[in-house]
Amino acid sequence: MLLERINPRALGRAVELCTEISHKMRSLRARTLASAGLHFGQSAATPAGIKGKSMQRLKLPKGWQYRVKKVDKASWSKMPLETRGSKTIFETLPASAVAPRCAFFRNIMGKRCARMPNDKWANPQKMWDERFSQHELIYGEKPNAFLAEQSSRFSRGMKLLVPADGYGRNGIWLAKQGFNVHTVDLSPIGVERARKATLAAVAHLTIEQADLTTWNWPANQFDGVLAIFLHLAPSDRTKVHASMLRTAKPGGLIILEAFSPAQLQHNSGGPKQVELLYTAEMLRQDFASADPLLLEEKETHISEGYMHSGSAAVVRAVFRK
Repeated sequence: MLLERINPRALGRAVELCTEISHKMRSLRARTLASAGLHFGQSAATPAGIKGKSMQRLKLPKGWQYRVKKVDKASWSKMPLETRGSKTIFETLPASAVAPRCAFFRNIMGKRCARMPNDKWANPQKMWDERFSQHELIYGEKPNAFLAEQSSRFSRGMKLLVPADGYGRNGIWLAKQGFNVHTVDLSPIGVERARKATLAAVAHLTIEQADLTTWNWPANQFDGVLAIFLHLAPSDRTKVHASMLRTAKPGGLIILEAFSPAQLQHNSGGPKQVELLYTAEMLRQDFASADPLLLEEKETHISEGYMHSGSAAVVRAVFRK
């Protein structure tokens, strides 16, 4: 058996892995283990490779728990014979790094997972850099469904701004539909991936790295501003929303989709701090000088990679300046 502490840089990935597993594995424990390719002994507390030692008898520093870790073939072949049981081992990590919805681990360990601290939002750039540095596209390749639906409000050649577009899935799709697209994102890693994806897609758009709270928003420049799941603290939200309205041309549209507070009842993604979630009334006040063409809170289904998947509570809005 290998016991390995995870360095701080890896904690974010550990949480995302836990969340991914909890999203995908909600059925019976046997089915869950089978679908994950994990093989256990006679009981859930006795995984193959531990040779009958109860998980409860394995001593760890106070506040530490276990997580499942897949082992590549090369590493597995170097393990002692008595620990090989399967190509899955258990490694340790601080309990604070375990996602709060990790029912998968609760079922196996018989323990309640510790709640993850919310301080990741204290350094948003670091959080997004860690997410966008993953090999897998965490929000998938396809554009957001609401954005794609609402794009019919624009004519080819119109100038569109897509703030917080990450690795470019929405901006690239819009550019391929014939729009003149400008994207801005906080994460240098996300922006670099967007530029590479743009070249691969043979698309043409402007991609800029900047903090939206300090970016020099040009006045009256865009026919549309499309903000998809752009969640900000209240003081930043009102500032950025005012900037979005200012940068739109007269008659231009603001199209927005975000998670509402009811999303806390779901496991399909989004912030877990209620102050980062939006209501229709908040948006009505933020865009009070604009004409609301659509403003609603609704339950829907989202399928955007493993971090946005399942039933969701969203607020959607279309405002005309």
